[in-house]
Order: sequence, then C-alpha cells, then structure tokens
Amino acid sequence: MDKRKRKCLVIGLLVLALFIANIIARQLPLQLDLTEDKIYTLSAGTRSLLQKVEAPIHLKFYFSRSSEGMPILFKNYASQVEGLLRQYVRASRGMLSMEVIDPKPDTEEEITLVREGIKPQPLPSGDSLAFGLVAIQAEQEQVIPLFNLERERLLEFDISRLLFRVQQTELPVLGLLSSLSLSGPNNPGESAVIQELSNYFQIQNIQDLERGPIPDTVDILAVIHPQKLAEATLYAIDQFVLSGKPTFMAVDPSSYFQRAQSNAQGIRGSTTVEFSSDMPRLFKAWGIEYDADLFIADLQYATPINLEGNLQPRYFPAWLTVNASLRGGHPTTNEIDRMLLPEVGSFALSPESSLDLFPLLISSPEHQALPSEQLLLSTPETLARSIVPSGKPAVIGGLIRGAFPSAFPEPLENSSTSQGRQHLGQSAEESILFLIADTDFLADSFTVRLLNFLGLTTVQPFNDNIAFTNNIIDFLFGSEDLISLRSKGESIRPFVRVNELARKAEAAFQMQLEALETRLQSVQQELNELQAQGGDGSQLLISPEIQNKIETFRAEEVALRSERRLLRKNLREDIESLDRTLALFNLIPLTILILVFGTYYCSRRNKANRQS
Repeated sequence: MDKRKRKCLVIGLLVLALFIANIIARQLPLQLDLTEDKIYTLSAGTRSLLQKVEAPIHLKFYFSRSSEGMPILFKNYASQVEGLLRQYVRASRGMLSMEVIDPKPDTEEEITLVREGIKPQPLPSGDSLAFGLVAIQAEQEQVIPLFNLERERLLEFDISRLLFRVQQTELPVLGLLSSLSLSGPNNPGESAVIQELSNYFQIQNIQDLERGPIPDTVDILAVIHPQKLAEATLYAIDQFVLSGKPTFMAVDPSSYFQRAQSNAQGIRGSTTVEFSSDMPRLFKAWGIEYDADLFIADLQYATPINLEGNLQPRYFPAWLTVNASLRGGHPTTNEIDRMLLPEVGSFALSPESSLDLFPLLISSPEHQALPSEQLLLSTPETLARSIVPSGKPAVIGGLIRGAFPSAFPEPLENSSTSQGRQHLGQSAEESILFLIADTDFLADSFTVRLLNFLGLTTVQPFNDNIAFTNNIIDFLFGSEDLISLRSKGESIRPFVRVNELARKAEAAFQMQLEALETRLQSVQQELNELQAQGGDGSQLLISPEIQNKIETFRAEEVALRSERRLLRKNLREDIESLDRTLALFNLIPLTILILVFGTYYCSRRNKANRQS
C-alpha cells in the first residue's frame, strides 16, 4: 500500500472513530459543564424535585426536525432542550420516561400534538414548527406549548415547573389584597408577576372584609400597597398573620406606577391623591419602624436612565438597581443577580421588638432618606448633589419571624369571633412575614418587555424582579425545590465595572459641564441683545464699542464651545480606555497561544524533516 492510500485510510478511520465516540458519548451519563452559571447542569432544586416524584411521568418532546428550511438556530436550541430533558430522565431513578417525536405533515402525530396543546407555528418556508413538551402522569397532563428562545435563561425552571404542576391535583390559594390594578380572575390586563404566580396558585381577590375574616381557604396572603384600610380589614390581616399562615406585604413611600396611572386619568397635580401606603397601627404593634414620607436616594445603586433630549444617560438615585445576591446564603436570593426598585423606602425593627429580621434587600452605605416631595422637584443631578451618605445600609426588604403581638387587644364586633373563631392576642405559633418597602418592582414597566414570537405575544424579564417575587412566595408557602431554578444564567451580562466608572466620571464632570452650559447661555443671550441694537441687523448703526463687545463675546462663545467639547471628551475617556483594555485582554492571550502553538508545530515539523 503506497503512502497516499495509507493517509486516506488513516483519515477514514479517524472519522469513523469520531462518529462512534460521539454515539457512545451521547449514551454516557457524564458531561462537563464549564459555564460560570452551570447552564447545562441540573440544579439542586430540580434533583430534589425529581426525588419526590411518586408516580411515573411520561414526557413527549415534539420538534419538527425534518421540516425543510428549519433555521439552524432552532435546531441548536432543540438539541439543547433534548439534552437537558435526557438529564432529567437519568436523574429521576426511572420515574421519568421520554419520547422524542418529529410530527411530519399528514401523520397521526401531527393530529395528536394539536389535541395535546402544542401550537405549531408557521415558518417563512411555508412549513410549520412544532416545538413543545407534554408531561403526563396518570390522568393529569401539563404542556409547554412552545419553547421560546427568549426564555432560554428560564429553560430549566419552565421544565421543572411543568413536572411540579403535573403532580398537583389542586392548586393552593393565594389571597390578594391590593389597591393597585395588578390582577383579577381571567383579567387579560393582569401584570406579568400575577400571571406567573397564577401558574401554580389560585389567585383570590380579597376586597370586602367588613363582615368577616380572611377565608380559611386562603393559604398565603399578599397585601400590596395598602391605603387607608378599614379597621375591620386591618383586624383581619392582623389575625391572619397571628394564625401562623405566611404573609407577603409590600408598602411604598411613593408609587410611581400609581402616580403614572393618575396622570393618565387627568388628575395630575391633585393634592388629594396620595401615592404612599402604610399600616401604622399594625406596624407600631409589631415593632416595625417605617416612615411613609421618606424614600431612599442611593448614589451607588443609582440606575442609568435616558431622559428625553439627552443622548448621555443620567444616573437616577431614586431608582435603585440592587444586586440581591449581596445577601447571599438565603434560598430566596439564590441565582438573583439584578433587581430594579423605583422610589423605595426602608424599615427596621424597634429596639423593644422581640421579632427577628433577616434582611434580603438592602441599600448601599451611600444612601440618604429624603422627603418624597423631592421626587417631583428634583432632576437626577440635583438629587444626587443633595445626598449626604448615611454610611450604613438600610433594609428595603426582609423576612420577619417570631411571635407577633396583636394590634387589637379586644376583638372587633362582627369580626371573626362572631363566626366562632377565637381572638388571638399573640401568634399561636411562630409567624413569618415578608415585608418590602416598594410596590413598583411588581409593575410590568419595571419587570418585562413584550415580544412577538412567531405570532404569539410573550414576555421577557429584563431583570430578576419576578424571579425574586416567586422565590419569596415559594419560600413562604414552604416549596423550596423551585427556588434555585430561576435566573439560570444570562448570555448578556452588564459590565458592572464599566457602569461604575461611568457613574463616577459623570459625577466628576457634570457640575463643570452644567456651569459651562449656564455661562454659554448667558454669553449667547448678551450677544443676541447686542446684535439687536444694530436695528434690523444693519452694521452701519453699531458703534465701535458695541462692535468690539460683539467680537469679544463671539470669541468667548467659540472658546466655551471648545471647552464643552473637551469636557465631554474627558467624560468618555476613562470608559473608552477601559474598553480598549478589555479588548486587548480578550485578544492578546489567544494571539499568544496561537503563536506558541504555531512555533512549536513548525519546530517539530522542521526537526522531523531534517531527521528524514
């Protein structure tokens, strides 16, 4: 056999070996996940959930793999989904089985998938895309109609939630008492956070409590933005908390969401409308110190916003972008990376309180509590300049545990005692309350963006507000298995160091830039007044003295504009320098590695040629 044939044979054997190795690797229960967030590895919550499966679950994964013109993006994502599902099956101890189905046109599978809730979507090629999952346990069925590429970071959560739901014969009840328009049974306008919760809770609106307590059917209570509640309602909430059932409570010193709704309804500027919420009687009895007239302005957590007419983003200290994971170690903040909290307050326990507070969301030490009126009177720059940092963080949200005392020494008439319930003067057992001094973080405008995906309207979270809310509700209700599954990594990450540098650079140059703009406007005004003295622009009527002043002001205007350009250049200089450093850091190591490998390869080849 000559040398050329031997080379062809070796190449053929290598290709065959690679093909066989790939088949064997797909069957082995082993994988190496080098991603920082372990995107391709099952979380501990998922493994715990799988250990609790008591009856077999059959999975039917539909994907139109054979459709002509299928975009490679869908094929790659389908392979990722299928690989993750196989991990579920391997980790289930035989309780899960899976069937992969390619529903070809005019087949029984194509008819079955529609009956089971999978929604085929038209492709530009004219074919249809079926890309969903059905979970079946006994008589129960749950479905993911379409795997959305925009929800890739929530893929594991969506699958695990599907398995959790298919095992539930009856959903628990979440009682919702809110002065905001967040929810309603079968309400198409309900917020994304309520829609998310309704996937595994029955949402029951609670409005009229004048004649009785909170119904026994309510398993967990959510009180959002309570405003001027009647005494009977306060008593019902008090007794619910003391009963030991968990409670989620959100108050706000300034509801941006409510203020925007009022402005849209034409009651802008009304002094009779209040946008704060509080329950002073309950908080005082429970030893919770909260001032509904103060909001937190924070220099470190200030959020960059784009104001109309400004290309350069401004950092707004009243809107906090908080890294919730800074209170790491608690399951509710697991995998939570970023939250947006507009116009928040703070609270603390009084020294006399016997309750325990575990902070979950806190401000930075560079904050100050300011009167809420300043929100309507200050620009981002003036608000930032008015802040005198307190030097220590404030609690925005946290868990409160212990034996709560009642705010009502005696039962109210026509209350729970009239229906055979015993009045509670103190918690019958340890009670748990989650309290957060913000409600805007639940609004859609601060949590999600609406997307159109193959004809379906879907929502994409742009922060972890919904994930954190779900974590809290799950934790309060006692289901911790799903907590670690949200926010499972993100392909696009913010440059925290770049944003911090931009904030500091803007703070350093903004005051100089504002003073320069003021002087430039003054020079332009004086120049216009001098030129107007010429009478219809005639140069013949302008005296030499006025002409000299005009030339002086024109020269000063040119100098001021040049100085302004220089300041703006300096404002971007540090950021551009960091960008160049990052680019070099990414390129140089790879270039060096290629050079080292190339040098080594050439030297080995030259040595082999000399020996032959």
